[in-house]
Amino acid sequence: MVSGDARRRRKTTWRRRFALAAALGIFLFALAAGALSACNLVDPLPDQRSLPTRAPSIEQDNVFPSPSQPVLQWPDQFLVPVRVYNPTVPFEWRVFIDYDSILGPNAPPIMHQSVAGSPTAADLQTQQVIIAPDGFQGACHRIDFVTALAFDSNRGANGTGADSVTWFYAPAGNFTGCSLYDGGGNDGAFPDAGVDASDARSP
Repeated sequence: MVSGDARRRRKTTWRRRFALAAALGIFLFALAAGALSACNLVDPLPDQRSLPTRAPSIEQDNVFPSPSQPVLQWPDQFLVPVRVYNPTVPFEWRVFIDYDSILGPNAPPIMHQSVAGSPTAADLQTQQVIIAPDGFQGACHRIDFVTALAFDSNRGANGTGADSVTWFYAPAGNFTGCSLYDGGGNDGAFPDAGVDASDARSP
């Protein structure tokens, strides 16, 4: 027969074991919670600006001079608003005059620039292009601005694609005699030579 003292000792032992188990459980829970909190502090949240790689695009309606009309006077500058979908990624642009993919596919650009990426950069970045008029005024010319994340050749963009804008310079006020520019070939075709550009806006 178990004495009263033995029963009391047994109850006390179970209480101690229960209290020890509870304390150990609380400790392990606190340890796990602390580890999870540490992971959250060490591992930064995903960058909200980390977007899929996509080629830049040109805001055609805001290009200056307007590419929808012939350019009558050589402008002091060309302004091209470029939309970048991940400002942290660098992009490039190139300018060609009288480029012809048939007779001169390897013709170098007359101007090129790389724009560095930055986490503080704007999504819309206006590129200023200044081309000295020497040698271009007085004759018809085609001017192409091409932008891409990167170029595999003088004009060919990498696999992400490219965007471009084209101006036609017609100082005579119409496209008579401008059916082919200096480069020649099919790509050199100007708009219909009979189109009258007299009502087009000067830049």
